Amino acid sequence: MRRIRTPGRWLVRLHPLQSWLVVMAVIVGLSMIGLRTLALLVAVGWAAYAAYTWLSPSARRRLRRFRRR
Repeated sequence: MRRIRTPGRWLVRLHPLQSWLVVMAVIVGLSMIGLRTLALLVAVGWAAYAAYTWLSPSARRRLRRFRRR
């Protein structure tokens, strides 16, 4: 059986709250040292990652069903 790839494997090992806290600490830390643009990029990247991991499984299932027809 093929193993399904999981994006951000290191984040999967953490509890969702822990991974969120890590990312928030990075964003706040970058803002505090004056790298607000980089903090914004990390925040947008995190939001995109969250959306991808939330929507990707259902999109893959729909694509598989469509290909079988």
